[in-house]
Amino acid sequence: MPIEFPCDGCQQKLRVPDNSAGKQAKCPNCARILTIPASQTEEPAPAAPTPSNDPFDFGGPTGDQPAGDNLGAGGFGGGNFGGAAASHQNPYASPAAASQPMGSGGSGALSVQPMDPSGAVSIAWELFKLNFIVLIGAIVTQFALNFGITIVSSVIQMVILQATGDPNTPALPLINGVFGIINQVVQIWIGIGLLLLNLSVARGQKAELSLLFTGGPYLLSYIGLSILFGIGMTIGLILLIVPGIYFALTYWSTFYFLVDRNCGVFEAFRLAGEHAKGNRANAFIMGLISMGLSLLGLLACGVGLIVAAPVVGLMFTICYLQMSGQPVWQPRVAT
Repeated sequence: MPIEFPCDGCQQKLRVPDNSAGKQAKCPNCARILTIPASQTEEPAPAAPTPSNDPFDFGGPTGDQPAGDNLGAGGFGGGNFGGAAASHQNPYASPAAASQPMGSGGSGALSVQPMDPSGAVSIAWELFKLNFIVLIGAIVTQFALNFGITIVSSVIQMVILQATGDPNTPALPLINGVFGIINQVVQIWIGIGLLLLNLSVARGQKAELSLLFTGGPYLLSYIGLSILFGIGMTIGLILLIVPGIYFALTYWSTFYFLVDRNCGVFEAFRLAGEHAKGNRANAFIMGLISMGLSLLGLLACGVGLIVAAPVVGLMFTICYLQMSGQPVWQPRVAT
């Protein structure tokens, strides 16, 4: 008899085979690592964190095995995405998650494959039309949070200025700096959530705005990765620009590997470098398409960016899935 139990993170009801007791895997809804109870009456115990040898793995989620190692038994096995094969290989997939077209997340085998930027942008447009409410809502939410933090900072500074009457008081730059840091952290947090949302959409899974607020477990690792990526870009640009472009074309996908594969910072760089082989020219084309779409959005009085930004984000996500050999949602062909 199947074991049913709630995820202790998101409370989604999960169903697994009766021989899965004691095993561990990831909740398809919130990506939380769970231990299956021995019976339906027992509460699942949280999995103990796996020690990491990565000095830049700042407390982000970790898998039970290194990313890319013997992952062929994931939810994408045998080409049956979300059907019986996926349910058999991933005992943590709930009935709802198992019915999703592309499986429950980045647990399938990785392989170096060529990406197709022009095909990716076409798929991205079709996905945008199907999910435009959630995708535009995510962009608006990101802007609203940025605007709200800026307004709060301005109001506090005005109150301090009126109270002290001194425009040179050190409290003003202090408040400005503190809220600037808060805003940056919030934007990174929301950016991770947007990446998770795009991954879900690109795999053909249900798009939920709540994914926008699930980036917390990855925040510190993501910040560490951002710092290293920024240093690499700066050094590359100082060295006559070309090395900086090469660095960007090679390692643009590190952020996707970090979040999607639950790996450390250095492992994300390694995977990105490995999958950049044969894809740097395609990444350059992807960048040109991105700039073209963004320019079109700006020419439409800036309003077009509400459409261009989600489409560009989905295009990058689809290219990541293509280059790593993971399944991507495909539009139905009329017969």
